[in-house]
Amino acid sequence: MSSYHAVVPVSWSRLTMEVLPAWVETLQSMRSVTSFAEKFAPNEAELVTAMGKEVARTSPPGYLQEIGWTPGAPFAEADRLRASALHSELDRSGLAAVHTFVVCHAIRFSTSVDLAGDDPFEDDGYYARLHDAPYCQVAGTKNRFHFLDALFTTTWRPERRVYDYAARPVVAPPLRDLLDALFLSTRTFPGIQVLDRNATWPGYDDTWFQGLLAPQEVGRLASCLDEIAQLEAARDTDDQDELFPLFADRVRRAAAEGLALVTLHNGL
Repeated sequence: MSSYHAVVPVSWSRLTMEVLPAWVETLQSMRSVTSFAEKFAPNEAELVTAMGKEVARTSPPGYLQEIGWTPGAPFAEADRLRASALHSELDRSGLAAVHTFVVCHAIRFSTSVDLAGDDPFEDDGYYARLHDAPYCQVAGTKNRFHFLDALFTTTWRPERRVYDYAARPVVAPPLRDLLDALFLSTRTFPGIQVLDRNATWPGYDDTWFQGLLAPQEVGRLASCLDEIAQLEAARDTDDQDELFPLFADRVRRAAAEGLALVTLHNGL
Protein backbone atom coordinates (compact mmCIF):
# COMPACT_ATOMS: atom_id res chain seq x y z
CA MET A 1 0.00 0.00 0.00
CA SER A 2 1.26 3.46 -0.88
CA SER A 3 -1.58 5.95 -0.65
CA TYR A 4 -1.78 9.53 0.52
CA HIS A 5 -4.51 10.92 2.76
CA ALA A 6 -5.59 14.28 4.08
CA VAL A 7 -7.40 15.94 6.95
CA VAL A 8 -9.04 18.85 5.15
CA PRO A 9 -10.32 22.08 6.74
CA VAL A 10 -13.76 22.76 5.25
CA SER A 11 -16.56 25.28 5.44
CA TRP A 12 -19.31 23.75 7.58
CA SER A 13 -22.00 25.89 5.95
CA ARG A 14 -20.91 24.98 2.42
CA LEU A 15 -20.72 21.30 3.32
CA THR A 16 -24.01 21.03 5.17
CA MET A 17 -26.12 23.67 3.40
CA GLU A 18 -24.96 23.32 -0.21
CA VAL A 19 -23.09 20.12 -1.06
CA LEU A 20 -24.88 17.66 1.21
CA PRO A 21 -28.43 18.81 0.34
CA ALA A 22 -27.55 18.63 -3.36
CA TRP A 23 -26.20 15.13 -2.80
CA VAL A 24 -29.41 14.05 -1.09
CA GLU A 25 -31.32 15.41 -4.10
CA THR A 26 -29.08 13.25 -6.29
CA LEU A 27 -29.96 10.16 -4.26
CA GLN A 28 -33.62 11.09 -4.68
CA SER A 29 -33.14 11.22 -8.48
CA MET A 30 -33.88 14.95 -8.53
CA ARG A 31 -30.56 15.50 -10.31
CA SER A 32 -28.04 13.19 -11.98
CA VAL A 33 -24.69 12.21 -10.51
CA THR A 34 -23.06 13.83 -13.53
CA SER A 35 -24.81 17.15 -12.93
CA PHE A 36 -23.80 17.00 -9.26
CA ALA A 37 -20.19 16.47 -10.33
CA GLU A 38 -20.34 19.26 -12.89
CA LYS A 39 -21.40 21.71 -10.17
CA PHE A 40 -19.37 20.57 -7.17
CA ALA A 41 -16.44 18.57 -8.61
CA PRO A 42 -15.98 19.99 -12.11
CA ASN A 43 -12.35 18.87 -12.26
CA GLU A 44 -13.62 15.26 -12.15
CA ALA A 45 -16.88 15.66 -14.09
CA GLU A 46 -15.45 14.26 -17.32
CA LEU A 47 -14.32 11.10 -15.55
CA VAL A 48 -17.69 10.74 -13.80
CA THR A 49 -19.46 11.09 -17.13
CA ALA A 50 -17.21 8.38 -18.57
CA MET A 51 -18.38 5.98 -15.88
CA GLY A 52 -21.50 5.61 -17.98
CA LYS A 53 -23.79 2.82 -16.84
CA GLU A 54 -22.86 3.12 -13.16
CA VAL A 55 -23.82 6.77 -12.87
CA ALA A 56 -26.93 6.35 -15.02
CA ARG A 57 -28.53 4.15 -12.37
CA THR A 58 -30.31 5.54 -9.34
CA SER A 59 -30.47 4.61 -5.68
CA PRO A 60 -33.05 1.99 -4.67
CA PRO A 61 -36.49 3.44 -3.79
CA GLY A 62 -36.84 3.95 -0.06
CA TYR A 63 -33.09 4.01 0.52
CA LEU A 64 -32.98 7.22 2.58
CA GLN A 65 -35.90 6.08 4.70
CA GLU A 66 -34.30 2.70 5.39
CA ILE A 67 -31.06 4.24 6.65
CA GLY A 68 -33.06 6.59 8.86
CA TRP A 69 -31.85 9.74 7.13
CA THR A 70 -33.13 12.96 8.73
CA PRO A 71 -33.40 15.95 6.38
CA GLY A 72 -30.90 18.59 7.43
CA ALA A 73 -28.65 16.15 9.32
CA PRO A 74 -24.92 16.94 8.87
CA PHE A 75 -23.89 13.28 8.47
CA ALA A 76 -25.11 9.72 8.89
CA GLU A 77 -24.02 7.17 11.46
CA ALA A 78 -22.07 4.55 9.52
CA ASP A 79 -23.77 1.72 11.41
CA ARG A 80 -27.11 2.73 9.86
CA LEU A 81 -25.70 2.12 6.39
CA ARG A 82 -24.15 -1.17 7.46
CA ALA A 83 -27.54 -2.37 8.73
CA SER A 84 -29.37 -1.46 5.51
CA ALA A 85 -30.20 -4.14 2.94
CA LEU A 86 -30.69 -1.41 0.35
CA HIS A 87 -27.24 -0.03 1.07
CA SER A 88 -25.80 -3.50 0.56
CA GLU A 89 -27.56 -3.54 -2.81
CA LEU A 90 -26.03 -0.17 -3.64
CA ASP A 91 -22.62 -1.49 -2.66
CA ARG A 92 -22.88 -4.71 -4.67
CA SER A 93 -23.93 -2.79 -7.76
CA GLY A 94 -20.74 -0.72 -7.70
CA LEU A 95 -22.74 2.48 -7.46
CA ALA A 96 -21.62 3.23 -3.90
CA ALA A 97 -17.99 3.26 -5.11
CA VAL A 98 -18.87 5.80 -7.79
CA HIS A 99 -20.76 7.87 -5.21
CA THR A 100 -17.76 7.81 -2.87
CA PHE A 101 -15.45 9.12 -5.57
CA VAL A 102 -17.85 11.92 -6.52
CA VAL A 103 -18.65 13.01 -2.95
CA CYS A 104 -15.01 13.04 -1.81
CA HIS A 105 -13.97 15.14 -4.79
CA ALA A 106 -16.90 17.49 -4.22
CA ILE A 107 -15.71 18.00 -0.65
CA ARG A 108 -12.17 18.72 -1.83
CA PHE A 109 -13.17 21.11 -4.60
CA SER A 110 -16.23 22.89 -3.20
CA THR A 111 -15.88 22.96 0.59
CA SER A 112 -12.13 23.07 1.37
CA VAL A 113 -10.88 26.37 2.78
CA ASP A 114 -7.36 27.78 2.69
CA LEU A 115 -6.41 28.71 6.24
CA ALA A 116 -5.82 32.38 6.94
CA GLY A 117 -2.38 33.82 7.63
CA ASP A 118 1.11 32.58 6.96
CA ASP A 119 1.56 28.83 6.55
CA PRO A 120 4.43 27.61 8.76
CA PHE A 121 4.61 24.49 6.57
CA GLU A 122 4.77 26.34 3.26
CA ASP A 123 8.11 24.73 2.42
CA ASP A 124 6.79 21.21 3.14
CA GLY A 125 4.34 21.32 0.27
CA TYR A 126 3.92 17.61 -0.48
CA TYR A 127 1.90 16.80 2.65
CA ALA A 128 0.78 20.34 3.45
CA ARG A 129 -1.52 21.10 0.51
CA LEU A 130 -4.00 19.36 -1.75
CA HIS A 131 -2.24 18.21 -4.91
CA ASP A 132 -5.07 19.45 -7.17
CA ALA A 133 -7.19 22.58 -7.31
CA PRO A 134 -7.99 24.39 -5.09
CA TYR A 135 -4.61 23.42 -3.48
CA CYS A 136 -5.77 24.31 0.06
CA GLN A 137 -3.73 23.69 3.20
CA VAL A 138 -4.29 20.25 4.70
CA ALA A 139 -2.66 17.75 7.06
CA GLY A 140 -1.48 14.97 4.77
CA THR A 141 0.19 11.65 5.40
CA LYS A 142 1.27 8.44 3.70
CA ASN A 143 -0.60 5.17 4.34
CA ARG A 144 -1.91 6.02 7.82
CA PHE A 145 -1.89 8.84 10.37
CA HIS A 146 0.93 7.31 12.37
CA PHE A 147 0.58 9.48 15.49
CA LEU A 148 -2.63 7.54 16.19
CA ASP A 149 -0.41 4.58 17.14
CA ALA A 150 0.36 6.43 20.38
CA LEU A 151 -3.34 6.42 21.24
CA PHE A 152 -4.61 3.16 19.69
CA THR A 153 -3.40 -0.36 19.22
CA THR A 154 -3.57 -1.23 15.54
CA THR A 155 -4.15 -4.71 14.12
CA TRP A 156 -3.88 -5.57 10.43
CA ARG A 157 -6.73 -7.85 9.29
CA PRO A 158 -5.64 -9.30 5.93
CA GLU A 159 -8.90 -11.19 5.38
CA ARG A 160 -10.81 -7.88 5.54
CA ARG A 161 -7.99 -5.67 4.20
CA VAL A 162 -8.38 -3.15 7.02
CA TYR A 163 -6.66 -2.04 10.19
CA ASP A 164 -8.70 -2.40 13.39
CA TYR A 165 -8.10 0.25 16.04
CA ALA A 166 -8.64 -0.03 19.80
CA ALA A 167 -8.06 2.93 22.10
CA ARG A 168 -5.30 2.49 24.66
CA PRO A 169 -6.33 2.76 28.35
CA VAL A 170 -4.54 6.12 28.70
CA VAL A 171 -6.91 7.77 26.18
CA ALA A 172 -9.88 9.50 27.79
CA PRO A 173 -13.25 8.58 26.21
CA PRO A 174 -14.00 12.15 25.00
CA LEU A 175 -10.72 12.26 23.05
CA ARG A 176 -11.26 8.72 21.75
CA ASP A 177 -14.70 9.72 20.47
CA LEU A 178 -13.31 12.74 18.64
CA LEU A 179 -10.60 10.69 16.94
CA ASP A 180 -13.07 7.92 16.07
CA ALA A 181 -15.35 10.51 14.46
CA LEU A 182 -12.54 12.14 12.47
CA PHE A 183 -10.60 9.06 11.35
CA LEU A 184 -12.23 5.72 11.99
CA SER A 185 -15.34 5.10 9.91
CA THR A 186 -18.06 6.02 12.40
CA ARG A 187 -19.55 8.94 10.42
CA THR A 188 -20.42 9.04 6.76
CA PHE A 189 -22.81 10.41 4.14
CA PRO A 190 -25.76 8.59 2.56
CA GLY A 191 -25.09 6.49 -0.50
CA ILE A 192 -21.32 6.10 -0.22
CA GLN A 193 -19.12 3.18 0.78
CA VAL A 194 -18.45 2.40 4.42
CA LEU A 195 -15.97 -0.04 5.90
CA ASP A 196 -17.41 -3.15 7.56
CA ARG A 197 -17.32 -1.78 11.11
CA ASN A 198 -16.38 1.21 13.25
CA ALA A 199 -12.80 1.81 14.44
CA THR A 200 -11.27 0.79 11.12
CA TRP A 201 -8.91 2.24 8.52
CA PRO A 202 -8.55 0.92 4.93
CA GLY A 203 -5.52 -1.15 4.05
CA TYR A 204 -5.60 -0.41 0.33
CA ASP A 205 -5.55 2.60 -1.97
CA ASP A 206 -9.19 3.30 -2.87
CA THR A 207 -10.95 6.58 -2.13
CA TRP A 208 -12.92 6.57 1.14
CA PHE A 209 -14.63 9.12 3.34
CA GLN A 210 -13.25 8.36 6.81
CA GLY A 211 -14.92 10.94 9.06
CA LEU A 212 -15.57 14.52 10.05
CA LEU A 213 -15.76 16.90 12.98
CA ALA A 214 -18.10 19.89 13.25
CA PRO A 215 -16.53 23.24 14.20
CA GLN A 216 -17.30 22.93 17.92
CA GLU A 217 -15.73 19.48 17.93
CA VAL A 218 -12.64 20.82 16.17
CA GLY A 219 -12.31 23.29 19.04
CA ARG A 220 -12.48 20.44 21.55
CA LEU A 221 -9.85 18.49 19.61
CA ALA A 222 -7.58 21.55 19.56
CA SER A 223 -7.72 21.63 23.36
CA CYS A 224 -6.49 18.00 23.42
CA LEU A 225 -3.45 18.49 21.17
CA ASP A 226 -1.01 18.90 24.06
CA GLU A 227 -2.26 15.61 25.52
CA ILE A 228 -1.77 13.89 22.17
CA ALA A 229 1.69 15.42 21.83
CA GLN A 230 2.71 14.08 25.26
CA LEU A 231 1.56 10.56 24.37
CA GLU A 232 3.35 10.80 21.03
CA ALA A 233 6.56 12.06 22.68
CA ALA A 234 6.49 9.14 25.13
CA ARG A 235 6.92 6.64 22.31
CA ASP A 236 10.26 5.35 21.09
CA THR A 237 11.99 8.13 19.13
CA ASP A 238 12.17 6.04 15.97
CA ASP A 239 8.37 5.62 15.99
CA GLN A 240 7.36 9.26 16.41
CA ASP A 241 5.34 10.78 13.61
CA GLU A 242 7.19 13.70 12.03
CA LEU A 243 3.90 14.87 10.48
CA PHE A 244 2.07 15.32 13.79
CA PRO A 245 3.10 19.02 14.05
CA LEU A 246 1.48 19.58 10.64
CA PHE A 247 -1.75 17.99 11.86
CA ALA A 248 -1.69 20.02 15.09
CA ASP A 249 -1.20 23.26 13.18
CA ARG A 250 -4.17 22.56 10.89
CA VAL A 251 -6.41 21.65 13.83
CA ARG A 252 -5.51 24.76 15.83
CA ARG A 253 -5.93 27.14 12.92
CA ALA A 254 -9.16 25.50 11.75
CA ALA A 255 -10.54 25.81 15.29
CA ALA A 256 -9.62 29.49 15.40
CA GLU A 257 -11.55 30.09 12.16
CA GLY A 258 -14.60 28.04 13.09
CA LEU A 259 -13.98 25.47 10.35
CA ALA A 260 -14.86 21.79 10.23
CA LEU A 261 -12.45 18.96 9.43
CA VAL A 262 -12.96 16.04 7.04
CA THR A 263 -10.65 13.05 6.56
CA LEU A 264 -10.33 11.69 3.01
CA HIS A 265 -8.54 8.41 2.37
CA ASN A 266 -6.57 8.65 -0.88
CA GLY A 267 -7.61 12.29 -0.90
CA LEU A 268 -4.37 14.25 -0.78
